[in-house]
Amino acid sequence: MLWRLCLMVVLILGGSGCQSGTSPKPASHEASFSDLWKTYRHCQKSEDPREMKADALRLDQTVETLGDEKDRTLVPDGLERLILEKPSRLAVDPKAMAASCALLAGYQARVAGQTGLAAEMFGHILNKYPATRYRYYVDQAYYALQSISGGEQFLPKHLLPAIDSGL
Repeated sequence: MLWRLCLMVVLILGGSGCQSGTSPKPASHEASFSDLWKTYRHCQKSEDPREMKADALRLDQTVETLGDEKDRTLVPDGLERLILEKPSRLAVDPKAMAASCALLAGYQARVAGQTGLAAEMFGHILNKYPATRYRYYVDQAYYALQSISGGEQFLPKHLLPAIDSGL
């Protein structure tokens, strides 16, 4: 049954058929997860805020690449606009991993006395991650940023729900 389905997909998409002697290349989301996880673990273990910032930005870039992939074979034409965000097919949320790494980088930079870098990382979280889905990271970044002298310049111009109402 599975082979029939695969054959139909290949025929519908105009595939070239079987390729003998070569192993199939894994899908990009599968190939990148190992790198994503290694980067996240490196961020957790690192004590250098600049390396952690680089890891956080690398994770963000990978997440954006994963989100840009359109699997149009599963969504009929005209319905793509109804899907707000492609759900993660991974057991973990890669965007939460990126937010966690950015938060860790901010904390480590603050401990190392690099308040500018700390404020930058906390501000990055506030501006890049929606508060409705990533509440924990946004709350932590918001309060950490308020505790940094000069950090208010990184606070978003818009009001954050629940944070500004006193929760």
